[in-house]
Amino acid sequence: MRLCSVKRPPAYQKFDTSKIGPSYAAEIRNRFELLTIEENQEAEEIWEQVKEIVVETAEKHVLYKKPIRSAKCISEETIAIAEERRRAKMARSRDEVRRLNAMFQQYWNEECARAEEAYRKESIRELYQHVKKTRTAFMARQATIRGRNDEDPREK
Repeated sequence: MRLCSVKRPPAYQKFDTSKIGPSYAAEIRNRFELLTIEENQEAEEIWEQVKEIVVETAEKHVLYKKPIRSAKCISEETIAIAEERRRAKMARSRDEVRRLNAMFQQYWNEECARAEEAYRKESIRELYQHVKKTRTAFMARQATIRGRNDEDPREK
C-alpha cells in the first residue's frame, strides 16, 4: 500500500491586481471606444469581444503574481524523536539509540499492520481514517522544557 497525495492540476497564473498602473486604464478606455456593437450581434459574441479586450490588455500591462511556495514541515513528533536520538548519541549510549530505532520501526510496523488488516476486512472507512491520521501533522502537547537528566531549567 502506498501513501501518496493526490496530484492536483497546476494552478493557473493570476494577475497582481494590486499593481495596476494608469496605462492599463487608458488602454482599456481606448479599446472600448473602438469597440462597435451591432444590433444583430448576440450577447455571447459581445461578451467574447469584451473578454478578449480585457485579457489582452491585462497581459500587456499587468504583472502576474509570483507563486509563494511553502516548505513541507517536519511534524513535532518526528522532531521529538530526533532530539531524543541526538541526546542518546551525545551520551554515547549505543544501546539507547538502538532501542529508539527499534521502537520507531516497531511503531510503524504496527501502524502498517493495522492498515493492511483494515484493507483485508474491506473496511474502507477505517482504512481512510488510518491513512488520514498517519498523514496529518501531529500537534504536540505544550509541556515544560526539560534539560539534561530531566531537570526543569526554571527551578534553578
